[in-house]
Amino acid sequence: MTDYDTRTVTSFFGIARSGRRFIKGLLLFKIDELPTSHRGIVNKFGELYVKSGEMDRKLGRKLNDGIRLRNKARYDSHGEIGEKEAQEMIRLATTLIDQLNRKLS
Repeated sequence: MTDYDTRTVTSFFGIARSGRRFIKGLLLFKIDELPTSHRGIVNKFGELYVKSGEMDRKLGRKLNDGIRLRNKARYDSHGEIGEKEAQEMIRLATTLIDQLNRKLS
């Protein structure tokens, strides 16, 4: 793995963790106990926010893509996360931040 790859993957995990925290924050507006797995959190978010129409279905798909990329980066020794994937995660995290800020205001 090159220095660029290492930096990208490290940044990617930071963004993924931040996104997960924002999703948890949104979930806590509607439920008292959070799911314990990444997949469970995304599924519950989809159920409560996406399927209800409160948030766009595209966001639900992006979250699932984010989980797939996270798993690829974490568990696939040959998986490469490049600039394009990192930029997608930054856009997703920004969208989640905006959604949480709207909910808080």
